[in-house]
Amino acid sequence: MSKKKETVVLSIIILSAIIIALILVSCSPKIINYSKTTNSPKTNDHITSPSSTITLNKTLSTDWTLDKGWSLTNTNPLTFKGIGHTWATLNENLNGNSLMRFNLQRQKGNININIKNSLTENGLSRYILSIADGTELILQKQQGDVNKIQELTQASLPAGMDWNLATTHLVEIKTVGPQIIVRLDGQRMLFFVDTQPLMTGTLAFETIEDSEFEISDVQVIAGSNNLQEETREQNNLPKVSSTKSEEISPSPDSEIAQSVEEKQKKEKSKEDVTFNLPSEEDKLGWTQTSGPFGGTVLKMIPHAGTVWASLYSGGIYELQKDNSWKQIAVGSGIPEVRAFDIVPNPNNSNIVYVSETIVCGAKTINNGVSWQGLCNNMLKYIDSPNFNTNTLALDPTDSKIIYVPGNKFDQSSVFLVSKDGGEQWEQRFTFDKPYKFNQLSFFNSKMYLATVEDGVLVSSDLGKSWKQLNKGLEDLTTSRLVSFKNRLYLLGARLEHNVRMGGNLYRLASDGLSWEKVPQLEQVTGLGTDGITLFTGTWKPDNPNPKLWTSTDGISFQEIASQGLPHGWIGEIVNLDSKLYVGDSSEGIYVSSNQGNTFEEFNKGLISSATREVYINPDDENEIYVSTWDVGFYWSKNAGKGYRRLAEDYMVLTIKPDPHDFSKVYLGGNSFTVGQVSMTGSKFSEKNRPGSDSSFIKSIAVDPRDSNHILAGVGAEVAETPSGEGVWYSNNQGGQWSRSQGISNFAVSSIIFNPLDTKIVYASALGGGVFKSIDGGSSFTPLGVGEQLKYTYRLAMSPSDPNVLIASSNLFFAQLSSTDQYSGKYGGIFQSKDAGATWKELTKGIRNYDGGEREEDFLPWLYNFGHLPNYEMILIDPKNSDHLVVGHHGENVIETIDGGVTWKKVGADEMVPDGIHNYAYCLGASKSFKKFYACTCGRGLFRGLMNEQGYISSSLTGDIIYENDIIPAEGIYGSENSYSK
Repeated sequence: MSKKKETVVLSIIILSAIIIALILVSCSPKIINYSKTTNSPKTNDHITSPSSTITLNKTLSTDWTLDKGWSLTNTNPLTFKGIGHTWATLNENLNGNSLMRFNLQRQKGNININIKNSLTENGLSRYILSIADGTELILQKQQGDVNKIQELTQASLPAGMDWNLATTHLVEIKTVGPQIIVRLDGQRMLFFVDTQPLMTGTLAFETIEDSEFEISDVQVIAGSNNLQEETREQNNLPKVSSTKSEEISPSPDSEIAQSVEEKQKKEKSKEDVTFNLPSEEDKLGWTQTSGPFGGTVLKMIPHAGTVWASLYSGGIYELQKDNSWKQIAVGSGIPEVRAFDIVPNPNNSNIVYVSETIVCGAKTINNGVSWQGLCNNMLKYIDSPNFNTNTLALDPTDSKIIYVPGNKFDQSSVFLVSKDGGEQWEQRFTFDKPYKFNQLSFFNSKMYLATVEDGVLVSSDLGKSWKQLNKGLEDLTTSRLVSFKNRLYLLGARLEHNVRMGGNLYRLASDGLSWEKVPQLEQVTGLGTDGITLFTGTWKPDNPNPKLWTSTDGISFQEIASQGLPHGWIGEIVNLDSKLYVGDSSEGIYVSSNQGNTFEEFNKGLISSATREVYINPDDENEIYVSTWDVGFYWSKNAGKGYRRLAEDYMVLTIKPDPHDFSKVYLGGNSFTVGQVSMTGSKFSEKNRPGSDSSFIKSIAVDPRDSNHILAGVGAEVAETPSGEGVWYSNNQGGQWSRSQGISNFAVSSIIFNPLDTKIVYASALGGGVFKSIDGGSSFTPLGVGEQLKYTYRLAMSPSDPNVLIASSNLFFAQLSSTDQYSGKYGGIFQSKDAGATWKELTKGIRNYDGGEREEDFLPWLYNFGHLPNYEMILIDPKNSDHLVVGHHGENVIETIDGGVTWKKVGADEMVPDGIHNYAYCLGASKSFKKFYACTCGRGLFRGLMNEQGYISSSLTGDIIYENDIIPAEGIYGSENSYSK
């Protein structure tokens, strides 16, 4: 056995954690935090596709198609009367943003106002604003099947407003990007954000059954670039006193106008204060940049006069006196970085314990200055190579006694106890089946244990026996326990990894035998208390403005204005020194100094955002675009020292700068958008989108010779999964799209043009393999057969020789079974030097078996990298096509300079202390291949510099993972007999 292998075997405990991490936890959307990718937009420079505003005063009968049952009762102003279930349809599409105003008088029955009404091959596509029974407004959406109409939102008419025969109301309907706003007589009644908005169609009035209505003074503003988005909390407009067309027609100073100066002010108000500062001096090795700020908050507590917050993959941060955050726990003795619970010793504030979802837990005895893992002591007492937990508790009568529920390596669920602060442990109880635990809490001398999906377990004998306590629960999804004024409260919401979904709030009945549902609150996601007040947060995915609620008795709750919070779930809530701190789904922490009426971002130093893609200006290596698992993307002109956030109106799953103009960007997600980035005001214009309405754009490629020629890879889900709709192409920059032939229903994550001959294009279909086109992307044919290229996720092409290709797989995203992922039979990194005709595997030797002989003895956690071929982006040195830099899904960055004969782990200790588990999702290199950027899950963006030996590491050698003389990385596989053995 080699010296390296001996070292790795000795490190079995920590390395075993990596495999558990890959099984259980990922920062990728496979564990979907859909709250941010489907949330309501914030105002920005939103400009939609039609080029100019068209004001339409529809006062001519020729403007309309009237079904039998509709008639004209007046000609000036034009007045319709609709009877029966018939339609009056405007003869013009309302593309993009639109504003509709008209007078409406109800005589009897109901009416549907159909917005963006169009006929598709699947049926009608439309928004339906229904006036139901004269008392309610209901907004619905239809996309084809009439039996699957979706209700979006509704509202009852306020007191004093009715639809009786004598009343005429001014109706105003505005659609701006994903927003739909409805007003009656100037009062806003409905507000909804559709994450997959309908952007084209006409206006149609549809009376229902024997209903009768009169409609007059119809005015439409279509395709307007000036229609302004709103927030849910904006003040209502003053009531309109007249309904004459000339009095309600828009003017440049009206609410739908927004000056360039206002746009610039808004954009600058959101930029990092360091955006215009000069770049930091470059250093060898990896250096964490100054953001982007934010991240998913898992746990937040008041501690020792300040606040501690743990973030998903970002470790633990402590609030400093200057209102900045300092990272106090990543590496340096703490074996992992996902602290789901933070438990201080009540008798000694220097002692704090954290539970870790990957590895055992950790302890500090000096208030976070240094940490020690609990695994070394714990595992030798429980006969398991690993243990993971989400929660722990200290005995209320003796703080040296620690109780920890969790799962051993075989996934059996056990209850552990230490009586001496974590030195020695006993396995006190083995549960009847595997459980996922969320929180352990003491209340009235009993232990209560909330599970992810099995309700609550209770113990009256310090964990020696357990029984279920689920009476009164509407479902068995539970997450948090809080004691408030001698009553125990339970949050019946989902909390797992970085996902929260709302649920009910319960409190323990006075007899302790059942749970009582707390009325009034719906879709609760957060729960906290300061002993005086009980705080809750509510959030709905289809109504994504979160709200805080307070109660002083635990029964009745008061809604707080909560203005300024980002549009995602509220998880953690802490009240300290008259300030209210709220942990968000992905944008970090927000603070209120006025009892929760208004909030502002509070993320200085909180570098915990999960970055996804990075692109570098070829003419300026310090100018970059960075996308996150969130809406919008970030722009930096000083190598990540400061950022400006752009395109916050859009879900951004992928970005692509134009090869001819770095300031022009293409954004993909649930829409296709073209943007122009500028210091004086960036603008984004939504175009037609490829794929079905329910699909998502996962990759974009722009022809380096013709920017009108664009290809897009389309997936079926936000998550990185195999299902999708192949490749689509446009020859007019997104004006129209057609589906490419040859790739079936797979998601396509990489598309590459041959810069010397742009008719040659390569695409990777996760589950379908690598494909090649020789007609510019109109049609594709597969390259090779077999199981290994089948799971290709990313592709790269040598900048100096387009015949040199690299294909890398990601089995985690391929949704294979754990056995297949571990087998070593599938995936890898493959190189072709003949334009894809033949391929050579570069990582076969990494995924060797124990002793190199028997597959059944393969122990994946023994190998530092490559034990699971889950690779992300690849960089190829323009001067040496055998010099590759590869991001790994869980194992930092790895590198070879000899075409895979030897591999080195590239500065893992520089990215994360001790080189612990770290996702390197994306890589970017300067044109000179000297400066590098790497995206991470929960630690922001890193910048690296090549050293004099040609490595991205401050060390001269790095860690050699394997050498060719140990396990040969040989074999040339042709396209017809690929991977035959």
